[in-house]
Amino acid sequence: MKVGDYVRALTFGGKVKIARIKEIEDGYIYLDNKFVVHDVIKSSPNIIDLIEVGDYINGMKVIDNSSPHYRLVLENIDYNVKKGLRNFYINKESQIKNIVTKEEFERMQYKVGE
Repeated sequence: MKVGDYVRALTFGGKVKIARIKEIEDGYIYLDNKFVVHDVIKSSPNIIDLIEVGDYINGMKVIDNSSPHYRLVLENIDYNVKKGLRNFYINKESQIKNIVTKEEFERMQYKVGE
């Protein structure tokens, strides 16, 4: 790992984040959003390599990251109804605007009835 790489990591705040390494100093890894890494789950110079099924990209849920034709297959019901398309596909990192890990989503969600 080096400065500029991306990591999927557990931070000292107990959150699973995907972010870019801003600094490595005295054995500590600092992310671009000021979080300090506690445990690196995966690292890569390419952010697209860190995305898992269940994560959300650009507001759409990742339903496949092992397709032989596409890097990521996303599903969005509103998009599908409007466009008549079943899925949305991502092949390039430039198509990724935002990411919410499945762990972040689960942590933030409000379950009705609880």
